[in-house]
Amino acid sequence: MPEKVVILGSTGSLGKKIIAFIRENRGAYRCVGLSCGKDIESLEAQIEEFGPDFVLVWDSSAAERLRSRLGSKTPAIHSPEDDRLFEETGSDIDILAVATSGIQSLSPTIALFKKSRKALFANKEMIASAGWLFREIAEKDKIAMIPLDSENSAIFRILECSCGLRVNRLVLTCSGGPFREIPPELLKDVPSSQALNHPVWRMGRKVSMDSATLLNKAFEIIEASALFDIPPEKIEVVYHPESVIHAIVEFEDNMALAALNPPGVAIPVEWGMPYPRAGRSRRPFLDFNSLAGLTLRGMDQYGKDVANLGRIALGKGRSACAAFNAADEVCVEAFLDGKIPFLRIVEICSEILDEHIPVDVVSAEDVVNVDLLAREAVELKIGRMRSLSEK
Repeated sequence: MPEKVVILGSTGSLGKKIIAFIRENRGAYRCVGLSCGKDIESLEAQIEEFGPDFVLVWDSSAAERLRSRLGSKTPAIHSPEDDRLFEETGSDIDILAVATSGIQSLSPTIALFKKSRKALFANKEMIASAGWLFREIAEKDKIAMIPLDSENSAIFRILECSCGLRVNRLVLTCSGGPFREIPPELLKDVPSSQALNHPVWRMGRKVSMDSATLLNKAFEIIEASALFDIPPEKIEVVYHPESVIHAIVEFEDNMALAALNPPGVAIPVEWGMPYPRAGRSRRPFLDFNSLAGLTLRGMDQYGKDVANLGRIALGKGRSACAAFNAADEVCVEAFLDGKIPFLRIVEICSEILDEHIPVDVVSAEDVVNVDLLAREAVELKIGRMRSLSEK
């Protein structure tokens, strides 16, 4: 019987990779639920091809347009606040794929997560802000959590092969992004077109921006700590421009294992979808004879400082992680809208962490409240900065 799959963010770049995998493996999976923000044209094509039981559209006006376009052919179309969504999904989902970005979908994601047997996560923001909550639910309900970002997916796979060895250290690799050879002091006036142009990876705008600022490494430290229960001081980051080695796990017996594969999110998808069954990749394999060399080197001071923001957030607790994530989301959008210069993204995120007074966070509602307050604080900072610049 085909496994039932719900894909949140099915029209995004990662969601389309999961759709492509299902298309390549027809008969093994059935899309029972799909979702988008506003891209109802892509969602309509997916509905036509896969015939889901329900779709989730985050934008209510887009949901109404989709109902009008589909007419009598429509599956159940819901907005995130619609309680009927969770009645119509039935009691079980075999695979929940979280390919959204940001935490605006946190509550419906948690509700669907509780109904799933396995969840594939590509949403760094959600794990950074509420990874502790997903892990609590996963441990209680025996739900497998599979990261899809290349570094934490690699760690997951290494640990699966480690025969229970005790971890001494995790090493995340960093491509360095589009500005890896440029000193930070020369980045003040870089345009968004350059920041979004990663030399190796092709990703969505938010992920590309986090790679350019290197804040993705701060979030990956938070994510790794949440997923694998590793203290932040045992998680390191090194530069690796070739993006072939995705992570290294060092064990207490002084043996280290590295995970190597060609860059691309399709490979974590190919591995995560059939897990715990063994899959077989359809992507090109590494040609070790043609590799000119693999470089590993320590981060420069700027990279170390940016990555360390993840450790600082973890040290200040759950609310700081949520506030840190919110600050980054607002700053990235402000930069792309031309409201702040590139270097202010990291500066404001650091300021929000410094100023944050930790509060108790024990629920999804608490996470959302911290997120909203942090967004307001960032907007005030940006507003003041723009007012001063206009004088």
